[in-house]
Amino acid sequence: MSTQQDAAMHYLQCANFKMLVNMLWENRKQLSPKEAPKVAQVLFMSLVLSPVAFLENLFHARKIANTKIEKPPIFIVGHWRSGTTFLTSIMAHDESKAYFKAEQTYSFPVFITLGNTLKSIYTKVLPSKRPMDNMKMGREEPQEEAFALATMIEESITHMMSFPSNARFYAKCAFYSELSEQRQKKIRRAYLKIIKKLTYYTGGKQLIIKSPENTARIDMLLELFPDAKFIHIYRNPYNVFPSTVGMFKKLFPIFSLEDISKHPDTLVDDVVLDIYEKLYTRYLSDKKKIPEGNLIEMKYEEFVQDPFLYMQEIYTSLGIEGWEEQKDHFKKYIDAQEGYKTNGYKIDIINKKRLNKRLFFLFKKFGYKMEA
Repeated sequence: MSTQQDAAMHYLQCANFKMLVNMLWENRKQLSPKEAPKVAQVLFMSLVLSPVAFLENLFHARKIANTKIEKPPIFIVGHWRSGTTFLTSIMAHDESKAYFKAEQTYSFPVFITLGNTLKSIYTKVLPSKRPMDNMKMGREEPQEEAFALATMIEESITHMMSFPSNARFYAKCAFYSELSEQRQKKIRRAYLKIIKKLTYYTGGKQLIIKSPENTARIDMLLELFPDAKFIHIYRNPYNVFPSTVGMFKKLFPIFSLEDISKHPDTLVDDVVLDIYEKLYTRYLSDKKKIPEGNLIEMKYEEFVQDPFLYMQEIYTSLGIEGWEEQKDHFKKYIDAQEGYKTNGYKIDIINKKRLNKRLFFLFKKFGYKMEA
């Protein structure tokens, strides 16, 4: 993609203008002249959209704040590249539920007001397939609410793609329990608004939410939604790690406002491995807090062999309504994916040894055989 194309699909275009200026100032020493057009465009669009965001908040804030989450959200968790997108794409065909569409997450502060306008824009801007794999990408496809959070506050792991030099700080923001009470409160307030706004917009539908970083903040989600449902999908680390590294190495150049070529090749590897270890250390501890009957876990390698069977198990085990009414929609989508091929990633011997050492507990917990 060209710099202009990257700027046109940048999530910071709809970011809160004051927050955006603060982040650019805090990271000013790392900003690259080469990325100046991208910086200029996100600043310009953020400024132009600020009055729209203000008016949308003015007209809808009270109604959103008063919205009650009567149906517990369904959270799909698991590390990046573990099958969470495929699972979410299937569940999104449940017409009685709602999910974040790409056009809503990228333009969260203004999506109610500019919905019709954004539809035509994102149809032209978004590629037909995701940059990191062959999954369909379009304005109505499911997207992570993490992008919505990133338009509101600085405490978002998403920002590490815009400011790689500060990647470790932004990555830490995914680990809710490690942050100060002030930052926790800020994230909690913003996240609740995200969920309430979509609930309000969709007329109270039960939400299907997918963001890998939620795997590391089960405690916060339970604090906000005590009866939330959780679906955890996991995959062989030897496939997950190189696939995640490959994903970020494709996304960083798209979103980075720095000269990504000046960073060492090992930056992404190191950050991904740190996140991977911490994410599952946190998850395995916090999942014990999930009430009985509100969590189902499944192995990706088994799920893809018979997705339809697992969908029935998910609905039955978690007591989710609508299986009989929606099962034909699931089957139609699943059948249409037959023949889909995932990208292949190889892991080198050095990173394999690093995974063996730092993720030993994960291999053991989920029954994957470690290789020498």
